[in-house]
Amino acid sequence: MEPDQPKLPGAATLDADGRVAMDAQCVSCGYNLRTLKVEALCPECAQPVAYSIQGYFLRFASPRWIKGLARGTALVLIALGGTVVVGPLLSLALSIPTMMNAAQSQGAPSTRLVHVTASAQFVYHAILTVLAIIGLLAPTRRDPAQAGRARELFGFEAKTPFEEGLRRTIAWYREYRAAIARRESRGAR
Repeated sequence: MEPDQPKLPGAATLDADGRVAMDAQCVSCGYNLRTLKVEALCPECAQPVAYSIQGYFLRFASPRWIKGLARGTALVLIALGGTVVVGPLLSLALSIPTMMNAAQSQGAPSTRLVHVTASAQFVYHAILTVLAIIGLLAPTRRDPAQAGRARELFGFEAKTPFEEGLRRTIAWYREYRAAIARRESRGAR
């Protein structure tokens, strides 16, 4: 960071060589980036160090991702409001015909009316639950801008397609496990 630039809250301090001079966690995997150069990539997940040390603020996030967070928050608030405010009113509104039916018949209300009332309340609360779950999942989606930051900051572009990289990783893992098994079998003799 240039000395004349203001330091952002939460941003890491750099030494004279441009290395991270304090404990700073990678925003993707939590690896301690201390002593790494700002131009480097995290050795655990290949996230650019520069992205992690700037401080992870929403102002650096993709506007599209922020809109997703806003939609998720709105869904949770709708579900909460529907449960706290509208839910009791709906229960009252649905129970009035049941009580009127019971008063007219001088006894228990019709079971059909009770089942319809209970089913309507169940469907209403099931819809609110689904809305709340969808809303709560919104913050768990990764910021899509993270992938573009490596390209933007360092000109890094992945050369291996995802499927090929996955195939190579699986092959490496199988080879690694076989090598360990061979080493263990030699040591057991």
